[in-house]
Amino acid sequence: MSTDLQTPTTTAEPTTPIGAVAAPVTTPRLTPWRVLRSEWIKLWSVRSTTTMMLVIVGILVAFGALAAAMSTGDVTAADGPGGPGRFATDPFTLVMTGSTFAVLLVGTLGALVGAREFSSGMIRTTVAAVPRRLAVLGAKAVTLTVALVPAVVVGVLGAFWVGMAVLAGGGAETVTLGEAGWAAVGTVGYLLGVGLLGLGLGFLFRSIAGSISTLVGGLLVLPPIIGALLPDSWSEALKYLPSNAASSFTSLTVPADMLAVGPAVAVFMAWLVLVVGAAGYALRHRDV
Repeated sequence: MSTDLQTPTTTAEPTTPIGAVAAPVTTPRLTPWRVLRSEWIKLWSVRSTTTMMLVIVGILVAFGALAAAMSTGDVTAADGPGGPGRFATDPFTLVMTGSTFAVLLVGTLGALVGAREFSSGMIRTTVAAVPRRLAVLGAKAVTLTVALVPAVVVGVLGAFWVGMAVLAGGGAETVTLGEAGWAAVGTVGYLLGVGLLGLGLGFLFRSIAGSISTLVGGLLVLPPIIGALLPDSWSEALKYLPSNAASSFTSLTVPADMLAVGPAVAVFMAWLVLVVGAAGYALRHRDV
């Protein structure tokens, strides 16, 4: 009787010859460009980003055209230097009516970009991959600004051209882009700045709801309430609120009792530096 003996087979493990040097394992070098690219992918991987960009443009243009169409029926034929066709507000401010609502959307988007990773816990992975935490904040600020520029510029210019066409069709007073150039640039800058304020508040509060409510309250709700409650002797301080400072460089004429254009720009930039700087300090010194 014969039996078949089966010899177990073994798979030989690849070995490195004696004296040979194993190839080193290399990891991609972390560069500012790679950090920016990562944050850019994060920003656009969320479907709501594209939606909000389109809504920003639509609100600026639609509300500007609507305000212009409604105002053509309220033209006053007052005597004086202006003559017929003078509004209670200048034509540029009129067609930029949608900027108030755009501020809410831009600020909300900034707060989402800043606080979203804290809510999901993804910030731990981010700072593990990018140990220099300020690079994360800087990359988010750059990508948010670059993403917002086309939407804000198209929205402001669209609101201007459409609104002025509606005013001209109704026989109302209009201004050219050359006459309103600085106010248009100021409006674009204000909207971009609000996005960065929202981003900074998102990093500070680490809460989407908290950062959005603080931004809306500070820009839109708090100034009129403070103006109504505080005595007149405090009115000078109200000029330095971010939204009041912005009113000086986003309109054709500086509102009464407000800062001049140069100081107003400096005050608004100081608010940006304060909020974003505080966000950077918190990001570096607080645990995630």
